[in-house]
Amino acid sequence: MSVSIEAARALGRGDYDKVISLCNKSLETNPGEISSLQMLRHCYSQKGDRELGFLFANKVIELEPENFESLFHLANYYLDLKDFENTYHFACKLSELKLEPITPPRWFNILIKVTSFFSKNKKLQEDCGLGITKLNNWHEANIEWAKEFKHWYESNQDAIIAHGKAMDEKP
Repeated sequence: MSVSIEAARALGRGDYDKVISLCNKSLETNPGEISSLQMLRHCYSQKGDRELGFLFANKVIELEPENFESLFHLANYYLDLKDFENTYHFACKLSELKLEPITPPRWFNILIKVTSFFSKNKKLQEDCGLGITKLNNWHEANIEWAKEFKHWYESNQDAIIAHGKAMDEKP
């Protein structure tokens, strides 16, 4: 079984330590493997290690500058730190993305349709459709959030900068 399939299964079970071990092993031979870097970002964030989540999100962005999930992660990381300038930077990148709706590959639809007379596969077909719809809606909602944040920042930029300077001057 390939490392990324085994890691994806472990991720589905919430076995973050196993995912981290498998992804680190994979990165030894292929340091630029995006899926391993993304899984590491996710696992460290879920385990509460925001700094390592941040580190892996940045590595993904270095290799894939328009990676939606990592841009979103970085925007939220900076927002939590109340670093509005960097949040704005990543919100701008998110709001400019032109994402195509996610659709399963044609071969997958054919396979599911052919085997859908089995009740288990009919449920799989419904679950896949629901999952894809949720993911597309999540992308749309977060792009909208990025646009709203960008507008808020641009409308309040002078006050934000003044507040930042006042905070820097506090003893």
